[in-house]
Amino acid sequence: MANKRKVVVTRNGSPAWAIVPLHGQDGESYIVSRSPVFKRIAKRARQSYRAGGGLSLEEVKKHFKIK
Repeated sequence: MANKRKVVVTRNGSPAWAIVPLHGQDGESYIVSRSPVFKRIAKRARQSYRAGGGLSLEEVKKHFKIK
């Protein structure tokens, strides 16, 4: 059975990297989902949507001339 715990790799006795199980996620999704920058962008988007509403898919397609 595979080890499901995190492994910490050190450099000169200090933590440098952590190896973590992805549990079925791809690496990019895992990294993005834990990114503080991405979390701030998503939070601003949710606040903006609540404050002023949003656009339907049809409105976005029309605005960007997408068929």
